[in-house]
Amino acid sequence: MLFILILFVAKLVIKGVAGEPTTGVHAGADLVTSLFMVFGIGLFGVQRLEMAIRATRLLNEARAAKAA
Repeated sequence: MLFILILFVAKLVIKGVAGEPTTGVHAGADLVTSLFMVFGIGLFGVQRLEMAIRATRLLNEARAAKAA
């Protein structure tokens, strides 16, 4: 996930340095691709967060059961 985030930031930096002109009112393919990348990174991040919360809860329950 970190690799994907680094690629996304590098893409934005290179695009900013190159100074690509904007095209009118409608969104270009590059903008749509960037939005899908942000959406995917968000999905992966939230999924990992949810898995960590569930794993912590299960681990705490197992430790409490073992202590009892």
